[in-house]
Amino acid sequence: MSLIMGIDLDIVNEESVKHQFIKKIIYGTYKKYGKIVFVKSDSHFGEYEEDEKDSNVQYYKTKNSNDSLILEKQDNFDLLMEAGFFLGSKGTPLKPDLVFWDKLNNKPHTIIEIINTSAPSAEKYEAYCEADVNYISIFTRDKKFDIDSFFNLIDGQEKRILRFPVKCTQIIKRNLTPGEKMSEILKGITESKYEYVGYFKDFEDLPFIFNKEKDSMEFFPQCRPNFNTVEYEKSSSPIKGSYDLKTKKIPKLVKAFKNFNKDNFKKETIEEQYFKKGIPSSRINSIFKVKVERMIQKYDDPFLSCTIIDSVGDDSYNVLKGRDVKIIYKNNDEEPVEAGHIYYFKNTGSLYPYNDTYKIYSEKIVSSEEYNKMKIRKFKNYELFYLPILKNFTTGMFYENN
Repeated sequence: MSLIMGIDLDIVNEESVKHQFIKKIIYGTYKKYGKIVFVKSDSHFGEYEEDEKDSNVQYYKTKNSNDSLILEKQDNFDLLMEAGFFLGSKGTPLKPDLVFWDKLNNKPHTIIEIINTSAPSAEKYEAYCEADVNYISIFTRDKKFDIDSFFNLIDGQEKRILRFPVKCTQIIKRNLTPGEKMSEILKGITESKYEYVGYFKDFEDLPFIFNKEKDSMEFFPQCRPNFNTVEYEKSSSPIKGSYDLKTKKIPKLVKAFKNFNKDNFKKETIEEQYFKKGIPSSRINSIFKVKVERMIQKYDDPFLSCTIIDSVGDDSYNVLKGRDVKIIYKNNDEEPVEAGHIYYFKNTGSLYPYNDTYKIYSEKIVSSEEYNKMKIRKFKNYELFYLPILKNFTTGMFYENN
């Protein structure tokens, strides 16, 4: 059987030469030999075993069956390139580089993605986890990526032909639960350096990845919650290394993990002091309840002389209660204020010393409802719900081989 591989130079901006080569060498190897072995790059060294059909051929086998997956030619299966289909409960459209297709049941059996610069979207990852499929990823920027291993796929020796395996970044087996599959994805993203996914009662929409220390919590930087804004801290830094993921994808994956495992989380009550180091500073997200005593047009923006009635956010501002402060209000044209009225100013910076008091900059007035909602959220004891991601927590450690 003769197979010729071509590289399309007209599409290198969308699909690099390296990407095309890897995809087509896998496809060609399978078509020519009818069997191909995928192994994790970080798997423990295995050995070559004699092929059942040809004693002259030996295929690589890992010591741990979890670290490898074998695709073998069968009557009802075929390996396809760039086949389009829909997957998961949301009908996510997919067109993976390669898919081992179950022709009898008209559905994917194994999805293979070759990734150069950008990882799949959170929606695609979620679909992979929901569906009854194996998922294989090959990150070409992985520090363990070995381009030579792909040339070795079709190389052999005169007397004993060795069929070398495809080294890949990740293999997620189809027999895992959706929650366990997402756990594998999160382990890859965090390089197995973070142990738990968790969330706090009343903040179910802000799940996070973290480590529990003796007297503190360490949050995964790309999924760091801010309990005052009820949002994630903004970061434009992608994750370097194997998983080149933009920060906005990570919270979606953590939320999917939480939804997949909602009945498995453990509960623990911890004190605020326990993770004082872990919670981002709320200084820039405080709200002041004030009475405007006088308005002075000292600068371009109104200079307000106010009495602090109360505040919510940074506890260090409690010492200002009942004191006179100056607020430079930068949105008076859109939301004008008048002396003698009570307002809720959102602070957009630190306190600045001014004569014998302080001045504050504010660009926004919020409603009393938003202020009260934020005030209710100030608590001293936290109900933490958490679940480990460094081990498989429902089916144990045994997986089938395909």
